Parts: sequence; structure tokens; C-alpha cells
Amino acid sequence: MRKNNTKRSLFLLTILMACIMIVPTSCYRNTDCTLVITILDVTNNAPIVGAQVHVYPKPGSGGNLQIQDQTSSTDASGVVTYTFKYAAMLQVDINPPAPYSPPLQSKLVKLEEGQSVSYSIKI
Repeated sequence: MRKNNTKRSLFLLTILMACIMIVPTSCYRNTDCTLVITILDVTNNAPIVGAQVHVYPKPGSGGNLQIQDQTSSTDASGVVTYTFKYAAMLQVDINPPAPYSPPLQSKLVKLEEGQSVSYSIKI
């Protein structure tokens, strides 16, 4: 009888350990926020290559995270992509290459936890 109790206890301990290992990994949530910005020519919808896109916390929002302050250039498709770890309200400044005008455009964007946000901006 004692041998059966030992086997049963060992079995229950094995099941308990398996549950402890599985439960924390099954609760993982992706909190990355992806921002995709496409810059297009207003006259012919052609992509604008080489536009500088600066993304940073909205002024006066209290957000001052350096990791949310990034600058990049659009690729051959006129696209620039950013991935952030935190939801936020961000300011986007677009500085297109010559001969486009106005020289600087701004837009506010809201990033949601675990979401991908896309914007097309025509200049």
C-alpha cells in the first residue's frame, strides 16, 4: 500500500510541476506597438524615397522616454517602420527631400499595446 502512495505522490508532483512550467508561458502577451508610415507624392501617389521621419513623445504629454525618440529615412517604397515596447501618443515630423514642400509636416499618432498602426501621408 505504501508503494502505491509513493507512486501516486510522484505522479501528482510531476503533474504539478508540468502545470507550473506551462501556465507562465501561456500568459505571455505581445505588447509591442508597430508604427508603419508611408510617405507619398500628393500629385501622383509615388513613394517619396529618403524622407526623414522623426518620431518622439508628444510635447507636454509627460512622456520623455529616449527609446521612443527615433529617426529614420523612408525606403524605396516610401515606407519607414518603427517598433516600440510601450503604448504612447507620439509626434511624427516628416522632413521630405528637395524639391517637396512644405519642408516639414507633423502628425500625432496613437500607439496601442500589441497593435500595428499604419499611416499614409501625402506631401
